[in-house]
Amino acid sequence: MGGGDWCRSPAGVAGGAARFLTVTFPGPRYAGGVKEVEVKAAVRDVPALRQALAAFGCTLSEPVRQEDILYAAEAKPITEFGLGDLVLRIRRQGDQAILTGKIPVTNHLDKHEAETVVSDPVAMTELLTWMDYQEIMRLAKERQKTTYGEYEICLDEVEGLGTFIEVEKIIDDRADSDAVQNELWTLLESLGIKEADRATKGYDQLLGEKAAV
Repeated sequence: MGGGDWCRSPAGVAGGAARFLTVTFPGPRYAGGVKEVEVKAAVRDVPALRQALAAFGCTLSEPVRQEDILYAAEAKPITEFGLGDLVLRIRRQGDQAILTGKIPVTNHLDKHEAETVVSDPVAMTELLTWMDYQEIMRLAKERQKTTYGEYEICLDEVEGLGTFIEVEKIIDDRADSDAVQNELWTLLESLGIKEADRATKGYDQLLGEKAAV
């Protein structure tokens, strides 16, 4: 259905009140045949990093709060999800809600990703429940963004983890992910980030590992 599709809550379900869910399909960034590849690291000296970004001509956006709820078809600790496992996320950011699906490919920071904006996150949550998806984790952060060439750079203050920098690139599915991650890491090193601070997993996995200690 051009420009979006919709679903209606069945009569007698969730109080019997029909709600309409509008789904806005994504642009070419999330078309099939591409992957999101990223690298990230803990930040020890935020002012120094901001100076380094400014020297590269990068201006960070104003902070935006992102609140995520993760869902999966199997209820288990997030640390037990591995390559090939689908995790869905509903992200609230300001007055917008976004549904994202991610599947790690060669490592936790090399992923197939599909994303779409939803008009009613409550209805979306109900749909996931009807499909037997279960909530497995919540996380929140303050994010600032900038770009450098074809890279997106994020400075994140993650609740329970601290400050991190993340660089990502959208690549063709057939491209060498390891080579791209090396390329992205070279950029972080040029910003003064050290190998000892490198993180090889997403924030969800890092939080799960921390909670398990």
